[in-house]
Amino acid sequence: MTHALHYGTGVFEGIRGNWNEEKGAIFIFRLREHFERLLRGCRLLMLDIPYSVDDLCEITVELVQRNRHQQDIYIRPLAYKSAEL
Repeated sequence: MTHALHYGTGVFEGIRGNWNEEKGAIFIFRLREHFERLLRGCRLLMLDIPYSVDDLCEITVELVQRNRHQQDIYIRPLAYKSAEL
């Protein structure tokens, strides 16, 4: 991760999830668009990510469901190159 910190060779997103008390569920704001942008940034930095946008969305939704949050949440996916470029 040192390379990412020193040279900015990382990509991240900030994704909000809002808790809806009436429906008893978290609604994640524009999840697909966030992961499309994340993977676009990864391609620009030549970071190979072995997951599709659909995979990342599915994994994120499953993780949120497993954690059973009952309040607003913030999701921060991060991709970085750990070895020298």
